[in-house]
Amino acid sequence: MKKVLILGSTGSIGINTLNVIRNFPHKFTVTALTVNTKIDLLEKQICEFHPPVAVVKDKTLASELKARVNGIAKSFQG
Repeated sequence: MKKVLILGSTGSIGINTLNVIRNFPHKFTVTALTVNTKIDLLEKQICEFHPPVAVVKDKTLASELKARVNGIAKSFQG
């Protein structure tokens, strides 16, 4: 199984990459997702793919996301 870290998971390339992973779950596992500010979509991605790490560049939004998904993933200021 290939481990994948997606930089910019809420952008077009990140979303398309997650679509590929969604179609081949036996071949890929998501190890980390990163975003600049789009925590609403990142929250959905975390709930679906359960990465051990999620990174948000904006410190305030990172804290908000951490409160939302507490126990599912870790959020860090980038």
